[in-house]
Formats: sequence, C-alpha cells, structure tokens
Amino acid sequence: MSETAGEITITLKRGKSFIMCKAPVTVFVDGEEVTKLKNNESVEFRTTAGKHEFQVKALTTLPATKVMDVQDGDTVKVTVDIGGLTLDLERRFFSIAVPSVGLSSPGASHIMPR
Repeated sequence: MSETAGEITITLKRGKSFIMCKAPVTVFVDGEEVTKLKNNESVEFRTTAGKHEFQVKALTTLPATKVMDVQDGDTVKVTVDIGGLTLDLERRFFSIAVPSVGLSSPGASHIMPR
C-alpha cells in the first residue's frame, strides 16, 4: 500500500459468526464502496484522520450506519448477528512504562515512624 501525506491506516474487520456466514457484507466509507468482507475477514484501509461515515449492507438485513472519529491504527468492527448489522470502533491504547525512583538504599530500615 502506498502512503500519502496525511493518511492513516485503519482495519475493517468482520467477526466470525454463523449468522449469514456465507454472505459478504459491503462496507462504504463516506458513501463510497471500499470492500466486501467475508465471515471472519479483515482488510486494511487508508483514509484521513477524523470523522467519517461508515455503512455496512448485506442482502437480507437493514444497513447499519455510524459516524466515527478514526485515528491511525483504529479498527472498525462489523458484527453480524440475529439482530442485524452493527458497527463499533476499537482503539488500541498504548501503555507507557515509567521508571520508578528508588527512595531507599540497600540495607536501609523500612520501619515507618509513628
């Protein structure tokens, strides 16, 4: 995938489900068809950061539409179940390790004053 300045990569992911497992769902971003997702399939998609309208459609159910504010590395998850189609945003969070500062030296007493 070639990179363009200002673009981010997000993942479009359809979970595994028995419901409609043979039928692909079509994913639209801002009204433009971007992919068809099979059961338990993920694809990477390049777009700009910020708010976008995501829509998924399948033959036998009503479409689901949601406006989401996406950032680099986000996953837009498509769920197909008995209630129909749903869209959710999954964001990874990074943990930062902060080194602790030693307050005592080896052999020092650890008795707390009263």
